[in-house]
Amino acid sequence: MFWFVHQILPLWLTLEGYYDFIHAGSVEIEGKIVAFIAPSMGGKSTLTDYFIRQGHPLVTDDKLPTFFEQGHFMAVGSHPYHRPFREFEVFGYHVKKFMKRSDEIRAFYLLEQGELESETRIEEITGYEKFDLLQPSYLYEFSFLRLGRLRYLGRMLDSLKVYRVTRPWNLEKLPEVYEAIHGHIRRLG
Repeated sequence: MFWFVHQILPLWLTLEGYYDFIHAGSVEIEGKIVAFIAPSMGGKSTLTDYFIRQGHPLVTDDKLPTFFEQGHFMAVGSHPYHRPFREFEVFGYHVKKFMKRSDEIRAFYLLEQGELESETRIEEITGYEKFDLLQPSYLYEFSFLRLGRLRYLGRMLDSLKVYRVTRPWNLEKLPEVYEAIHGHIRRLG
């Protein structure tokens, strides 16, 4: 069942044209969907877990299903399990607050590692750099889908904000990182 939910089903939904998947953890903050982007082992699941434990609804643990509807880029919840410590073939724990509807994506937060005791900094990424940094997180690169998917990603990034979050690589600083991102999304309105 694990492989079906985590690999086969997202692959099938991509090939059938239902969703485009981004490798991201995602939660709802202030009624808005935000996605955390980072390479594998870059802190996406750890940060997603922290937000869940603060009462935010889970959107997805690892693969964010996106689609375009009525002029907006949307996301939908994947499944109500979260795996903060990537144990092989384990679903993780069941999350009670799970987003069961689709909604508009508000922002992408690209997580970058800072020094152990550094402050959390959030800065907007603009221009081609957004595409360059987010494209590696786009899942399932098939040559016959490439052109359409690159156009989709380009349109998505033209309409959505991407922010770089340089944060301390220190689990004890998670509350500060949480407050910085939560405050940032609140100020965006």
